[in-house]
Amino acid sequence: MNLYIGSSSIGVFNLLKSSNNKILKIKGGTAKGLYTNENGKFIIKYIENILKKHKIKYILLHFGEVDINFSYYYKICNENKYINYKLFCDNIYNEYIKFIDKLILISNCKYLIIKGLYSNPVKDNLKINQLLKYDIINDTSCIENYDKLLTFNFQEKIRKYYNKKLNNYCEKHNKNKYNNTTYFYYDLDKYILKNNKLLNKFIDIDDLNIHLRWEPMVFYHINILNKYTNFSKINLINLKKEEDKYLKYKINILKKKGIYKTKTNKTKTKINKISNIIYNNDKTKKIHIT
Repeated sequence: MNLYIGSSSIGVFNLLKSSNNKILKIKGGTAKGLYTNENGKFIIKYIENILKKHKIKYILLHFGEVDINFSYYYKICNENKYINYKLFCDNIYNEYIKFIDKLILISNCKYLIIKGLYSNPVKDNLKINQLLKYDIINDTSCIENYDKLLTFNFQEKIRKYYNKKLNNYCEKHNKNKYNNTTYFYYDLDKYILKNNKLLNKFIDIDDLNIHLRWEPMVFYHINILNKYTNFSKINLINLKKEEDKYLKYKINILKKKGIYKTKTNKTKTKINKISNIIYNNDKTKKIHIT
């Protein structure tokens, strides 16, 4: 049995059709809270139940997206002061690895795979609106003085610092061999970024969406993980059908909000002033910080 566990972006692995995979999505789940909160307890219980019938070959984890893209700014607004991003990431990391160590002890899996975080694709001038959409802030007043922190370049500093810590964690464990598990870190930076910019084909049609497009990325996941999973293209569901279904769903949502933009003809862009849009009606997109 193979497990994929993470916040919403773990959903990319739903594009795999192998019956030997289990995808556990913890929507809005933070990395920091896993060691003590109900999400972490649920994951441990989930693994214990699987172990009653199956051995676990590998576990892939993807957590931290909520922490660095949302919790960081939530904390700034709550404390009304600049938060040192390195100390912030260190705090997340220290709690997260305690959970990982516990998870390994219980699962005794052969491989522990940690997926590094993606870049936040939202343009700088829309990042405040992204925080409003995901219900991280209620108004703009608490964050307006920290506009220098709401840029792609700054968020890349946080992301890369956090990812590096995870990479070092895996290397340290493999070197010292604390247990029988092999650790592996990877990210997709060299495939989805060019000159420190996200390639357009990975960016969603929703200008405020934190998630990248899964269909064009899944091939890179497969190629990198093949050593551990033996996956290939034949293990994928019908990607075109899946993406067509998603685009139809997403376009309908954006049209209802009056912010649908066609990628093929930018002169037909129909986008209202996003700052005037009320996102509180979109209950499926709320993130709760823990």
